[in-house]
Order: sequence, then C-alpha cells, then structure tokens
Amino acid sequence: MNAKEWTAVSVAAMAGAAIGAYYVYGTLDDTIWQPCSTAKCSVYISAKTESGKCTVTNVSPHRLRATEKGAILVWKFEDTTSGYRFCKRADGSDDGPVLKETDPYNQFEEKCRTSQGDDSCVATDDCTTKYRMKSKGTTIKKYEYKIYFHDTANGNAECIIDPWVRNG
Repeated sequence: MNAKEWTAVSVAAMAGAAIGAYYVYGTLDDTIWQPCSTAKCSVYISAKTESGKCTVTNVSPHRLRATEKGAILVWKFEDTTSGYRFCKRADGSDDGPVLKETDPYNQFEEKCRTSQGDDSCVATDDCTTKYRMKSKGTTIKKYEYKIYFHDTANGNAECIIDPWVRNG
C-alpha cells in the first residue's frame, strides 16, 4: 500500500434520504472535488423541515476545492429554500461553517454571517441569509467541517450538514 490514506467522505443524500458515507482512495483525489478558481466561490444549500426535523436535501458543491489564494467562500440558500438562516446562537457563537478540527495553518479568516449584496462582513440582524469566510489558500489541505443553520419559518429547527472544503 502506498502513502495515500483511506478517507471517509460524507455524502448528502437527496430528497430526504439519510446521510451516508463512502470511502475514496486518496485524500486529495482531484476527481471528487468541485474546483473554484475565482475570487468568490459559492456553496448552495437546500433543506426542508417536516415535523420539526430539518433535513438537508442538497449542498452544492459538496466537496469544494478553492484554488484561488484569498478566495471568498460564501454559503447561501437556494431560492427554493426560504426561511432558512444563519443565526446568532444563545451562547454568542454563530451558525455557519465550523471546522471539525483545529486548523494548524490558520487558512480561514474574516468569518461572518452576512446579508450584504457584496458579501462583506456586516451582520446587523440576528439571522442572515449568507455566511462567508476568506480562504488564504496557502496550504494544500482538505478540511472537514459542519454547517449549522436554522429554519426560522418552522419553529427554528436546527439543521446540520458535514461537507468538505480543500485548499489548493
């Protein structure tokens, strides 16, 4: 066996199905990553809430590869997903993407909830339609993260999904 490792890659199942996992050989295999080589990369989220339970129906791209140094990464909801927001939590933290492990390279900065058209870090409301962060892109590495958000139109149900982002 060579130096590549087995990596568990979570996959968002469509239309209310459960979230599953499968294995991909090689942690940085380019064929599984959706490249974004522009100054701004968007991740679109779709979800639904039934009986107070939120189900994420799609995250696109599920595995984002940001190749532009200093790219702004923006998470937002599909037009058909109304009422879902990134909110300020009771403990003072924010909804949005959260890395599962500490980033020793400090690759992500300027993290914030936003509703601004230019995606600047100005959040005047407790709940916003977008979340953004800046990717330094100076270290080639994959990052597991979770996205937290709420369905404010349906009893404030909490939603969680765990896609991937990669620098380089």
